[in-house]
Amino acid sequence: MLDFMRRNAGSWFVKVALGIISLTFVFFLGGGGQIGRSRQAVATVGDEQISLQSYQQAQIRNEAYFRNTYGDKLTPELLRALDVPSTTLSQLVESALLRQEAARLGLAIPDDAVRSIIEGMDAFQRNGKFSPAIYRVALQRQRYTPTGFEASIRDDILTAQMRDLIARGARVTEGEAFKDFERAERTVTLSYLSIPSEPLRSSVAVDEATLQTFFEDHSQDYELPETVSIEYITYSPKADFPVAEPTDEAIEEYYTLNEDEFTRQESVGARHILKKIPAGADDAAKAAIRKKMEAIQARLKAGADFATVAKEESDDSSAKAGGDLGTFKRGAMVKPFEDAAFALKVGETSGIIETRFGLHLIKVYAHTKAGTIPLEKARPKIIEILKKKERATAAFEAATDDEAAILDGKSFDDVARDRGVPIETTPLLKKGDAVPGIGTAPAFIDAADGLLNEGDVSEPVAAGKTYYILRLKQRSPAHVPELKQVHEQVEQDYRKQRATELAREKSDTLLSEIKAGKSIDAVAKTAGLKPSTTEPFSRRGDFIPGIGAIKGLKDLAFAAKKVGDPLPRSFENHGDAYLFVLSKRQDVDKTKFDEKKDEIIDAATEERSRRAYADFIGELRAKTEISYNKDLIGSRP
Repeated sequence: MLDFMRRNAGSWFVKVALGIISLTFVFFLGGGGQIGRSRQAVATVGDEQISLQSYQQAQIRNEAYFRNTYGDKLTPELLRALDVPSTTLSQLVESALLRQEAARLGLAIPDDAVRSIIEGMDAFQRNGKFSPAIYRVALQRQRYTPTGFEASIRDDILTAQMRDLIARGARVTEGEAFKDFERAERTVTLSYLSIPSEPLRSSVAVDEATLQTFFEDHSQDYELPETVSIEYITYSPKADFPVAEPTDEAIEEYYTLNEDEFTRQESVGARHILKKIPAGADDAAKAAIRKKMEAIQARLKAGADFATVAKEESDDSSAKAGGDLGTFKRGAMVKPFEDAAFALKVGETSGIIETRFGLHLIKVYAHTKAGTIPLEKARPKIIEILKKKERATAAFEAATDDEAAILDGKSFDDVARDRGVPIETTPLLKKGDAVPGIGTAPAFIDAADGLLNEGDVSEPVAAGKTYYILRLKQRSPAHVPELKQVHEQVEQDYRKQRATELAREKSDTLLSEIKAGKSIDAVAKTAGLKPSTTEPFSRRGDFIPGIGAIKGLKDLAFAAKKVGDPLPRSFENHGDAYLFVLSKRQDVDKTKFDEKKDEIIDAATEERSRRAYADFIGELRAKTEISYNKDLIGSRP
């Protein structure tokens, strides 16, 4: 087993498995709250049930992975597009299928392999060694047993082993790789005529009967969305919710599990004066620049203020700030500059240092040594962090208490009065709108959308770190307006559509002339058009330089038999019409393949391995009875 891991350490299937293990640690060490212990099954795969608890844990783990991967770029819209619930369920079903197939094949993972993987994980180490205490605390924090956690690691390794078995049969010969390379790298060039539709719009005849028919045929395009107006109470962790002082045990636990936060790297704060050396400067020019820097150095030695001189003399953008570069760690500056800066004591000025940017004088005003902040010094920061978490918890508990009171008959208005907070009201909102005073808050809008009747009250809704209880004030259903309300837009849309049809008709007429034997140049001249030519392009992607992505164009371009042949039909792109003629075909030079042959074969083998794995999973799904509990997961399979 360990030989398998060593042999395939760089392979994609092992990386995937170790990625899964890393995701597990994101969950275990990243909080995520407590998950219910329901024994209900969300799905059954053969004789194996996938519990609701496992599904919830995996979903949190996947969300944590995406947040870590995308960072600030993970918008609520992107998170919804990633469809974490469906992805998670599919992963769990796949794992169950692999476990069952591994058992049928007699594959097993020995205990020492599992132990070796866990002991090697950074998340459970202190000072480069496995720490049983950190391991135990991390698992206890999420109410997990070592047995359950080690079982998940065993499954991850088993998945990698199954992928290895599949990949061994996915080999690509040199001939196969060249054939794929040739198909991917061959290029063609097209000549084309474009018939713009915009100039034709003014010639489109329009009457009210025609517009009415067009409007009725496309009424769904003009439907106004459903909107809601919401009243809400805010529960912010910034509010004055009383929280207890963190215990010594809680402070020490946070310090232990977040040791990196309290480890500081060596850093310096410095100013500098730069005299740039132009590219290509000869020895005489360089000597003249050095002489200027020596004069500046003499001023400093005579007692001139470094920041003042930097403002007057430095060629760097930092000159206006007195040459201040701020505080930086090792690796942030070019090596000669860094070595000089870190060698200086606070208050010292360097000699003249040369880098690729020019000549520098450096003065250090701060120097912090590397080290670990002791617990007692870190205690105030940890207390504030823990209090913020407690305030967030207190805000949530206040919201849930008020929700319970409303369910018991207390009015929404009385709840707000007793809490001492105002009831705020939104204008009419639709999905995708920002909430005034709150911002983009999809959870808020989704909760509002779930309130069916005026006066209905929501459960607590989280938007950021703040909670809200909502009451539906008004709902305006989706509806199609009368033609007179959208007359101008309907007329514009009709003219645009009809002009596109006219452009297509003209293109078809010109194309028929080319098919009859005329050249594209002759046809263009008669029609008053100017032929254009694309850049050479390959099959990769949909984009064609100078035109963009036109569905189906590349397939027909590479299917053309010989240079001079027109493509069989006209195309549309952004309302304009196009006709194309093959003007050049460029085959692949085999020497280009030979230069990167091994790399190309490896990539082709990896791609075939992926396809083989996907096919294998598909076969397992097809022969295994799989059922889903739609009461728990909705309609997603």
